[in-house]
Amino acid sequence: MDFINYASELAKDSSQTKPWAIALEKTWVKVGASFANVESFIHCAKAFPSTDKLLEFSKLFEGAEEMKQLLQAIDDSIHPLNEWLTAFDLMNSWLIQNRRKASMEKRIGYLSCCSKSCANFFPSPKLREVTREMLDLHGMD
Repeated sequence: MDFINYASELAKDSSQTKPWAIALEKTWVKVGASFANVESFIHCAKAFPSTDKLLEFSKLFEGAEEMKQLLQAIDDSIHPLNEWLTAFDLMNSWLIQNRRKASMEKRIGYLSCCSKSCANFFPSPKLREVTREMLDLHGMD
């Protein structure tokens, strides 16, 4: 699949078009099958500020099935994609800082619980804030 047109939409300037095309291609090969179509994949990719962040994120997945589980959890929650991604980033940083590891299933489950814990609040707090509080109070076992 040729991602150059999509990459030009994501790039802040023309020098970033090729790196975006490469990042999109690598990510698509790994997890693209979990998306309904290329447009939904690009919508997700637009949530990343850089190619490095997109590639870093995609490396966490063993394949499309794990990504499909994450996308389902996002769809089932009150929080939008960008909040999930920032909470996911926070969790990964916490795991690294605390020299811990967690399966993708456990990470998704943890964020789902964080999201569900504030589903009845209005306005709902940001998922990153809830995740930070839960990690600070309870850690991740």
